[in-house]
Amino acid sequence: MRVLGAAVFGLVMMSSVAPAVSGEAADAIYVGGDIVTINDKQPTAEALAVKNGKIIAVGDRKSIEGEHKGDATKVVDIAGKTLLPSFIDAHSHYINSLLVANQAQVYAP
Repeated sequence: MRVLGAAVFGLVMMSSVAPAVSGEAADAIYVGGDIVTINDKQPTAEALAVKNGKIIAVGDRKSIEGEHKGDATKVVDIAGKTLLPSFIDAHSHYINSLLVANQAQVYAP
């Protein structure tokens, strides 16, 4: 599985999931790849709708587009990649991470 950069989902997850409002137009809908939810009851989804930086709906593509696609909604095809939840560390010592990476030789080839 190819992984879509965590930035998109990370920004969305920072604000957690907003309660879904049926018929509320999303700013963006992500489709076309594996969407991992980390929800045991629904581990994957076909589509994810975002409004104001918050996830407003996750589910099958037909339902999400039917309820949340408006005239200004951007539909993003993730082209078979995987969208994962991520976490943004609000406090870290990034320079120390670089030092450890050098010691462990984990640089990309």
